[in-house]
Amino acid sequence: MLERRLTWYSQALAFSGIGTWDWDAASDRWTWSEDVFRIRGFDPARDVPGGGMFYARVHPEDRDRLLAAEKACMANIAPLAVEYRFILPGGQQRWMREMGNVTLDDQGQVTGMQGVVMDITEERQAKDRIAHRSHHDDLTGLPNRAYLMAMLDKAVAEADRTGRHFALAFVDLNGFKPVNDRHGHRFGDLVLQRLAKRLDRAMRPEDFVGRLGGDEFVVIMPRTPGTPHDMAAIVRNVAEQVFTPMSIEGVEVAVGAAIGLALYPDAAATPAGLIEAADLAMYRAKAAGGTVALHLFQADDGRAATAPP
Repeated sequence: MLERRLTWYSQALAFSGIGTWDWDAASDRWTWSEDVFRIRGFDPARDVPGGGMFYARVHPEDRDRLLAAEKACMANIAPLAVEYRFILPGGQQRWMREMGNVTLDDQGQVTGMQGVVMDITEERQAKDRIAHRSHHDDLTGLPNRAYLMAMLDKAVAEADRTGRHFALAFVDLNGFKPVNDRHGHRFGDLVLQRLAKRLDRAMRPEDFVGRLGGDEFVVIMPRTPGTPHDMAAIVRNVAEQVFTPMSIEGVEVAVGAAIGLALYPDAAATPAGLIEAADLAMYRAKAAGGTVALHLFQADDGRAATAPP
């Protein structure tokens, strides 16, 4: 009866794609099931199970975490439960979930370890897609309002810690509504996608571009070289490159932008205040007119934004 149950258990693991492994402490000998060889991309007819061949293919960024989890298990502190990336012999990267525990002798000394391993790549990819969609705008692929505000909170905390300034640009499109009304929402969406891609590519690698909603975008710039006016000149130069005429489905389209620029902590003492200051500066830019107009927030633009609520 016991043998039949063990056979059934082994078959159940095989059907579910789970591999089993065993390590003997006295001989330092590893035993892998056929599914472990398959999951890790090794050949049971050629490859001899061992720690060296295994650890060499654990992703370098995950190796220390895996070793720490195994060390805790060996010390009988906690069962082994860890996820890590594994590089197959062909170079493909897969996500693995490993679980196990130690065996002890009568004196409480570790005699070995047994466990299971499974490929969870599809599960991780599904989670990553869900996480990405919860933080990014469906239309443009840019970070959404929630993600943007979280990053703004982070930028404020970092600025407070280091004493450095950073800039925030509030970008509102000029001339987008007539294009949307004339050619329809599908065409308008194509325009937004094109401009979002242009804006994201034009900014520096450390800058953070997000879509606030509608035809409004926000850019967080953690590095502000020179004076505030130097920063404004840089942003204006980028904007003049981004908001140039484009051709979509054979239709020539020209959409500009009104940009409000505010610096932290000069313009405001809170994230919400900074958004308010940049928004107010954007309206000043829009009132000034022009295809691409920019206004740098000044203290006399509005008092409310400079004080915390």
